[in-house]
Amino acid sequence: MENFTPSFREFIDSKYKEHFSPETILGYLYALLFHKDYREKYIDFLKVDFPKIPFVESKELFLQLSALGNSLITLHLLKEQDLPPIGEPLYKDTANKDLKISAITYAKDTKELFINKSLYFEKVESSVWEYKIGGYQVLDKYLKSHKDEEINFEYFQKIIQTLHKSLEIEREIAKIKFV
Repeated sequence: MENFTPSFREFIDSKYKEHFSPETILGYLYALLFHKDYREKYIDFLKVDFPKIPFVESKELFLQLSALGNSLITLHLLKEQDLPPIGEPLYKDTANKDLKISAITYAKDTKELFINKSLYFEKVESSVWEYKIGGYQVLDKYLKSHKDEEINFEYFQKIIQTLHKSLEIEREIAKIKFV
């Protein structure tokens, strides 16, 4: 069952001359909220109020954005299986296989993200390290909130891979003009 008002449903159906599933509409909304131009244009509204949602004129663009948005949703729910082979966990000192998150540092020149003095993840792009959601740097926030705990390699690597692929999809979304 969908959670749209009758007037919103009528607006969408008449605008695109088709009755889209709630998931198709959600995909469009999600893509738009991750569109670079949208975020820049509505930055002040996004901080204090519900965002304004412009709808593209073209049904084809609507569906294109929806598909990209649904790809992001799948990624952000960590359900994507086809992730890039990046963020392998390695040790600088193989004699010291410490698993605890303690000394978090990122080396931009080597693309290495250290979680302690020995354990690091390789091939972490600076754009992935700097990726923010809701004003928080995702990887830094995650690591700091799990400080002094043992890292779950598989889960953390999946987060790195998810952010990397999210950036790829966001670049595709940014190529589409929504207004």
